[in-house]
Amino acid sequence: METAAEKLGGDFYLIPSSTHEVLLVRDDGEARAAELDSMVREVNASVVDPSEQLVDHAFHYDSKNKLFERASVYEERVNADREITVLSIRPNKHPEMVTVQNDYKDLRLAVCGDIEVVHPFGDGVALIVNETGKLDGLESNRALRDENGEVYDIIAGNFLVVGDTEDGFRSLTPDEAAKYGEMFRDPEAFFKVGKSIKAVPIPDDVLGAMDKEKQPKAKNKNKDER
Repeated sequence: METAAEKLGGDFYLIPSSTHEVLLVRDDGEARAAELDSMVREVNASVVDPSEQLVDHAFHYDSKNKLFERASVYEERVNADREITVLSIRPNKHPEMVTVQNDYKDLRLAVCGDIEVVHPFGDGVALIVNETGKLDGLESNRALRDENGEVYDIIAGNFLVVGDTEDGFRSLTPDEAAKYGEMFRDPEAFFKVGKSIKAVPIPDDVLGAMDKEKQPKAKNKNKDER
């Protein structure tokens, strides 16, 4: 396994084709265990003689930890390590604790675009925002305020509140989740007063009315449909 990992440049998947051969495929981060298992089962059912079949699932070799295991077990183990629990803040919504994969692809999906990391608080907590949210005309979400409570910036589009370390992002602690859940609790509306921008909380009853307006209205059925 170590020799194969050295030749392939790291982790790899092992696909048991038959008693005559197995295939080694470098782990490029794109393959999924369910897809590989499905491929093995399909080949077994359609091509390989039952007497020459090995198993109906793929394996994975973790070169760093020197672990050889089923691909699905490896995926579950790694995903558990990658998951972080953070606050999701969306326009016109109250904060929500969510679990996301700690990788660029999942974080990008959470903010609907390329990510930018900002550190407005200086306490080990960061905001992951949409890098081009304002340029793309995304809906205004929450205000950032200075020590005097004055609005100095507005975040456009969805953003996440995450723990931040030198090694990357982490889950929020309960105290951090409570603190920033309260800070961003109320959705906000914005208006200009002279040269400054003001932000005011949107009452829950107004939010409820806004949600009803967004719900699709039922179409009347014609006589034949009735």
